[in-house]
Amino acid sequence: MIRPPLVYGPGVKGNFLTLLRWLDRGFPLPFGAIHNQRSLVGLGNLIDLIITCLNHPAAAYQTFLVSDDEDLSTSELLRRLGAALGKPARLAPMPHTLLNLGVHLFGKKIIAQRLLEAGDDSHG
Repeated sequence: MIRPPLVYGPGVKGNFLTLLRWLDRGFPLPFGAIHNQRSLVGLGNLIDLIITCLNHPAAAYQTFLVSDDEDLSTSELLRRLGAALGKPARLAPMPHTLLNLGVHLFGKKIIAQRLLEAGDDSHG
């Protein structure tokens, strides 16, 4: 069993793609005060682990928690994504409680957990 956190790379979709689009368009984002720590894994690293697990006899019936070497906060992730896009990450330092309330009011509790909290990295 392989349990990856957020996977990034070519063909990324969902919330990650939405964040990339917002950064690319220069939208200000209210995540400047988020100092959580999240694990990520690059698609290439995940594929390498899958291939290793398929070919290694000791991998059978084991559980693997996979991630890249460095955990990042949401704000640091956005800064790095902005730099990769050649765009500044326009991050406003909105209080965590206000962000959490706003996201919950719009029925997006899962998004709040993924963007604002440290989270359980054993889930994707």
